[in-house]
Amino acid sequence: MFLAPTVVTSYGPVRGIVKDGVLEYLGIPYAEPPVGDLRFRHPLPPKPWTGVLDATRGGANCIQEKSRFSTGNNSEDCLYLNVFVPQAPSGKLPVMVWVHGGSFATGGTGRKSEDTEVLEYEMGGFAKETGTIVVSINYRLNLFGFLNLHFLSDRFDMNCGLYDQLMALKFVHANIEAFGGDPDNITLFGQSAGGESVLSMLSSPLSRGLFQKAIVQSPPVNHVRTEEESRKVSLRYLRLLGLGRKRVEKVLNVSHSKVARANRLLLYSTILSGDIRCPFAPVVDGEILFGKPVESLSKVSVPLLIGTAAHEADLFVGKRLRRLSDSITKSDFSGPVEEVVKTYGGPVRRYLFDYITPQMRKSHLRCCHASDLPILLGRPLKGLCTKMDVTTLQVRRRMRALWKEFAYNGLDGSLSGEGILEISFYEKE
Repeated sequence: MFLAPTVVTSYGPVRGIVKDGVLEYLGIPYAEPPVGDLRFRHPLPPKPWTGVLDATRGGANCIQEKSRFSTGNNSEDCLYLNVFVPQAPSGKLPVMVWVHGGSFATGGTGRKSEDTEVLEYEMGGFAKETGTIVVSINYRLNLFGFLNLHFLSDRFDMNCGLYDQLMALKFVHANIEAFGGDPDNITLFGQSAGGESVLSMLSSPLSRGLFQKAIVQSPPVNHVRTEEESRKVSLRYLRLLGLGRKRVEKVLNVSHSKVARANRLLLYSTILSGDIRCPFAPVVDGEILFGKPVESLSKVSVPLLIGTAAHEADLFVGKRLRRLSDSITKSDFSGPVEEVVKTYGGPVRRYLFDYITPQMRKSHLRCCHASDLPILLGRPLKGLCTKMDVTTLQVRRRMRALWKEFAYNGLDGSLSGEGILEISFYEKE
């Protein structure tokens, strides 16, 4: 094991590890652990540490139920980030901050399980090929990050997950120069709930100046809830926990197993009610969000690259219900993204990802939600892509080149122009 050079942050020095030509600084705390009195509170800056912090292992991921979209190694002490630096950079490098998806309920960027060193998102290869410094962040999920209990008690803050993301951005902006990054050239990018989080950050006045560009991949644009809508979800969740509104503070001591069970039941009951939106979602609170992002982006000037997969909903409804899949893709993904493009105040370019891996072709799946992740980031996904054949590698090189171009130059050069930018593969005639 080769150790990376020590980097001095504003909270103390950190030392990482060298892997395949990339300096990796893993599991850096960007906030105080949100436990004890800080449970359900907005994050606080981390306390400075003495000595050199061992940043050779990823941290834990937020508490979550087990599902095909979840990851292991779960803990409430989860507010950590990872920094991936291409070795021997010249000058200040562009920075890309990754916000993971998972319906605001699952996922993470820490270790996949307690007994492995493998991260849920291994970003070293992406950083090396794009020549950018990549930062991947964790944030609180489900009950801990996005359930509105504030209307029942001041003991509970709203939108803790969004404030976690905001705190991580502040940490990156203040410290990334020490890693060789340019604090004035930060691209915030994310997929699914991570993409919706990026839209929320774009529309929030609290994030001004913390990033200069944004990439939004497959966002569920209309899944942000009004305060009134969030109250109904919260009361339903309390009933699933066996609590009522008068016993809300008992949530402070609820067990993780009960949280996981209630999360699962809330998803089922929400779908049965006819609402296909994420049960847990950001709330319009008048502080970090003053309106739903699609209604609040007309005055934003940050360059934006935004797009969807061609058949997003195939991942959720399966390979046979094609009409239902196309309807949900239009109503929840491509249609709302088109509205964002029309109302956006700054330079914007829309893309369409339409590539089917050989593995997906065998399963009779079209280009669906999350199918861009193994291509772009190299994250294996069961049923979508676990092997990289020659054609898939060609698509990866093109997609990474586009993301690199955007991180370096925004919507100039090869990304300038109008219309939908197609990311696919065509056989040479």
